[in-house]
Amino acid sequence: MIVNLSKIKTEALLLFSKELIKSYIYKDEKIIVVDEYVTKIIEDRTYDIYKNIINTIHKDEVYTSGSNIHARLVMKYFDFLNKQITKELKMGEPFNPSVLLFSLLATWFLELGHESKSKEYIYFSLFTYGEIYDLMFVTTQDVAYKAMNIKMVDIAERIIYKYDNVRL
Repeated sequence: MIVNLSKIKTEALLLFSKELIKSYIYKDEKIIVVDEYVTKIIEDRTYDIYKNIINTIHKDEVYTSGSNIHARLVMKYFDFLNKQITKELKMGEPFNPSVLLFSLLATWFLELGHESKSKEYIYFSLFTYGEIYDLMFVTTQDVAYKAMNIKMVDIAERIIYKYDNVRL
């Protein structure tokens, strides 16, 4: 049996991203509000990504059943990502899940170029991550917020580079 690890890892990253978004997108309180304009754009782009993830990956039942080798491999890589993120983020320390999300995806799809020609993942390769980075770093005046965002990018890049090289 031939396994395309890049596709498996991409699917696991998208599944992880979906769960990360679900952990904060449907909450009433805002995690971080810099200004209403930035918050609205980030919420809209996050929801766009979420919808596209839902349309791209399998239903949750496929992963939780563990009935096939593909699903078990995806879950192994999902667990790897989850453990790496947990190690990097200190309990109680503020973090920006949106920047972490966008940075994980941008590093995987744009910097490393994974699945750039795959029709099921082309949306994630073409997404306007630069617009998000401009909002988070260039137009924002809050120095502490920028510092936290830089930390999120740094964490995401370290994890994705490690993820790219790991074989489970």
